[in-house]
Amino acid sequence: MRKFRSYQSVIMTDFSDLKKGMIIGARLAVASVSRTANLVDVSRTTVSRVMIAYTSLGKMSYSKHNSGRKLKLKDCDRRVLKRIIAPKRKTTL
Repeated sequence: MRKFRSYQSVIMTDFSDLKKGMIIGARLAVASVSRTANLVDVSRTTVSRVMIAYTSLGKMSYSKHNSGRKLKLKDCDRRVLKRIIAPKRKTTL
């Protein structure tokens, strides 16, 4: 099964964080859409879409949700290990 990303997520990932930051900063500094597009050298449509994505999602970039190191022990494994170690704690000194 193929997963499709939303159009806004495509817009937010295609540009560098620098360009997105410049677009958002210029718009928050009350620059017009046309002036912002000229400053960043992108289309007015792109400026509008980046701002819509920013205002609706409240963030500038999409980082991978699972980009960090995988956990070696899951919560269930931790509980089992804790049960094994707890009674033998006094004898391991």
